[in-house]
Amino acid sequence: MRIYCLILYISALFPFIVIAPDNPLESDFRGGYITLGIQFGKDNNTVQFHSYQINISTAIESPLMAGITYGKRYYKDNRSYSYFDIQTNIIFFLGAGIGIMKEKKEIYFRKKIFAGVGPIMYSKDWVNYNNKLNKNSGIMISAPMLTVFGNKFHP
Repeated sequence: MRIYCLILYISALFPFIVIAPDNPLESDFRGGYITLGIQFGKDNNTVQFHSYQINISTAIESPLMAGITYGKRYYKDNRSYSYFDIQTNIIFFLGAGIGIMKEKKEIYFRKKIFAGVGPIMYSKDWVNYNNKLNKNSGIMISAPMLTVFGNKFHP
C-alpha cells in the first residue's frame, strides 16, 4: 500500500511533463516516454493481486514503441515477486512482451500481452512457475510521467 501512495504522490508532484523541441522532425532523438502503472487482477487460482511498474520506451516508428519495464507484484496470499520485461507496443492500444520474474532466488520466464484504449488496458501474463503454468490477468492503468517528442514520435 505504501508503494501505491508513493506513485500517487509522485504523480501529483510531476503531472504529465512534455518536452517538445521547436521542430521535432529535426531532433536527433527518436522520442519516447516514461510511464508509471498500476494493475489489479487475479491469477488462475482466483488469488487477487496488485502490481506497480515503471516503463521506459522509445519510438521505433510512430506509433510503434519499444521499451523496458520493471515491476513488483503482490498477491493476497502474501506471495510477491519482481519482474523485468522487454516489450513492444502500439502506443496506448496494444502490445506484448517477454521477460523474467524473480521470486526469492528463483528466476522464471514470463510473457505478456495487453490491449486497451488510452491509459486503461487489460493485461494478461503467463509464468511457468514450479512446473505449473500460472496465468494472471487484470486491469492496468498507465500514466505517462514524462514524454519527449522527437523525429519518430511527435504530434
